[in-house]
Formats: sequence, C-alpha cells, structure tokens
Amino acid sequence: MTAPTAKRDNIEQRRERVAQLRLRGLSSREIARALAQGEHPILSATTGRPYEHAVILSDLEALKLEWQASRGEATDKHIDRQFAEQQEIKRAGWSGKDYELVRKTLRDEMDLLGTKKPQELNINVTLMATVTQLIQVIEARGESAADYFEETLREFQLADSAGNTAAG
Repeated sequence: MTAPTAKRDNIEQRRERVAQLRLRGLSSREIARALAQGEHPILSATTGRPYEHAVILSDLEALKLEWQASRGEATDKHIDRQFAEQQEIKRAGWSGKDYELVRKTLRDEMDLLGTKKPQELNINVTLMATVTQLIQVIEARGESAADYFEETLREFQLADSAGNTAAG
C-alpha cells in the first residue's frame, strides 16, 4: 500500500468513527477523547498521539458537506421516482377514463416540479398611489419617510420572528 493510499485509508477510518460518534450526539471534544480510548484507539499516524481538536472539527465539516451532497442526490432520486410513479398513475387514469385521478395527478405533478404558477394580481398602480399618499402624509408631519419605512420593516421582522418562534 502506498503512503497516499494508507493516509487516505486512515482518514476514511477516522471519519467513519467520527461520524458514528457525532450521530450518537457527542461533541467534537468528546469525539477527540473517544477516538483515543477503547480497545482499538484511532491515533495520528504521524505522531502516534490522539488527534487534535482542529482535526476533528475539520472531519466534521467534511462530513457535513458529504452529507449535504448525499442528501441532494437522494432528493433528486426520490423526485425522479415520484415523477415516474405519477406518470404511471396518469396513464392508468387516462386509460380507465378516471379524469378526476388524472386532474389530481396533474396537480401533484405541478407541486412536485414546482410548475404551478401562482395567480398574478396587477395591483402596482393602486399600491404606488397608496404609497405616494403615505409618503406625503409622513413628510407633512415633518418625519422622514425612509425612517418610517425602516422602522415599519423592523416591526414586521420582529413580528415574523415572534410568530415563527411561537409556531416552531
């Protein structure tokens, strides 16, 4: 086994164990200690000592990126499978003249693919007139319209975060 291969195998073995320990809820410092203990400790090949905390943090970051990529691939596979299933359901609906099934499957397909177009309302003219009037009223009171809108936005953000906290 060549040196780069041995090093890669050592990293893979360590990361596999780091992943197991993280999934069991251990912190990065606890993981570093756990690697150095037990019947088969995992130690640095270069120093023969336990791995530094920074190495474990690096492993955790690499695992996070790997898991995110894997999740994306898995999601794509699920979408592909679900789309194929919907196509089969739609074919069955058409051949059985079950048009309600076809309509439902088409709606589900639009949801899956994100092709359902929201209804558009043309409110630009009315909204602009209202905003213009609001600005005139604010400035007539001697206040800054920009400050007013910034404060209003902050209030909306606070209300939204309070609502998300209460709902979550």
